[in-house]
Amino acid sequence: MKNKIMHDTKWNIIDFVTSFIITFINIKVLTNGLGIEGYGFYSLFIGLIATFGLVDIGMGMAVSKYLSEFIGEKKYKDVNQVIEIGILFYLTLGIIVLIITIIFKENIINFLNLSGFYYKLGLKLIVLLPILMTLNFIIQILNNILVAFEKWKIISKINIIFKVINFLGILYIMFNLKQKILKIFVLILNIFIVKLIVSIIIIKRNYNFFELTKIRKNLFFKIINFLKYSLLQYLFSILLGHLDNLIIAKFINLKTVGVYQISLKVMNYLYSFLINIFKIIFPKISKMHGKKNLFKINQYIKKNLFICETISIVLSLFTIVTWKFFIGAYLGSKIANSTYIYILVFLVFLIIRAPEVIYYYYFNAIARPKVFAYSSVIEGFSNFALYILLIPKYGALGIILGHIISKLFGVIFFFIYSKKLKEY
Repeated sequence: MKNKIMHDTKWNIIDFVTSFIITFINIKVLTNGLGIEGYGFYSLFIGLIATFGLVDIGMGMAVSKYLSEFIGEKKYKDVNQVIEIGILFYLTLGIIVLIITIIFKENIINFLNLSGFYYKLGLKLIVLLPILMTLNFIIQILNNILVAFEKWKIISKINIIFKVINFLGILYIMFNLKQKILKIFVLILNIFIVKLIVSIIIIKRNYNFFELTKIRKNLFFKIINFLKYSLLQYLFSILLGHLDNLIIAKFINLKTVGVYQISLKVMNYLYSFLINIFKIIFPKISKMHGKKNLFKINQYIKKNLFICETISIVLSLFTIVTWKFFIGAYLGSKIANSTYIYILVFLVFLIIRAPEVIYYYYFNAIARPKVFAYSSVIEGFSNFALYILLIPKYGALGIILGHIISKLFGVIFFFIYSKKLKEY
């Protein structure tokens, strides 16, 4: 068992390290090729894919939870139905979002306060985002099948291969093609399509129990009940994590978006490192919950909370000490100095946010998404109030400070709620 955990963790770390190295190099390539303002525009629209993805309203986590539970219990008919529900949901959602985007595309671009070249480019790219969102959702369903079987090596290999392909494609575009930003998003679209096809082939070759089947009403409503609370969580997530670039672009400038994004990307990859290490606990907790092994879950969570927080502190200290040296050598002292205050504040946010990684997997694995719905309400309202208070005085830094304070409220809530669960 321990050997398998170490083996799975090793592949997740390899996946993360590869992604981090590629992203680190990409920042240099993109800032040089597009300029800091162009990089800000690129980052804004990459972030919009995540913002569009909020219409997921928790279906991805519901699919992952019940796939892990039903595969653990060998209920393969239920597995097929969960997959069908997920795919039908995302296809329907994708069509609706695409129609709305086409109708209101000028309003969206005007809201982003873009002008000139970036206004025209934004009108072209905004219609592509719902398509990318839908493809990504369906890829995640297929990925969740592999997660449920705990095939972390296969997942990591797929991720690494397509990240390398994406990186090589960006290099080619930067040095050989015009209309660079548009071509990058077309590249992403093609990669998503190929990744979807490859994922289908891998799953069909390895698992032969998938077939179309009639969806049971009680399973359908079980998932809808899960989404009832996730909907609130995901709506408030817009306030917590996906409006940053929109606010900066509209009320500050694209150059600040670029500076902000460099620091944010580093913090996000440190946070992703934690997610990659600890994502193996989700299918394990789901299976333990299916077997009603509640005491074991509780002990497992306590241990992982301590490990996760310790790792976040070590990563933050290392980043603070080495930031100016590495970023200065790589991107220049001007960018290193302008981003230093941002990374300091982001790392405080990382340390406070770290327990959320464990609590997120924990509460969703035991079918309590309502906990995150409650915390999202607390964080959402407090974050919105803090935006109003802090952004006029501190600008983009006020956004991060708002996240820190509201996230602290959220983590305290997770701790208190976990202690009050009767069966634990």
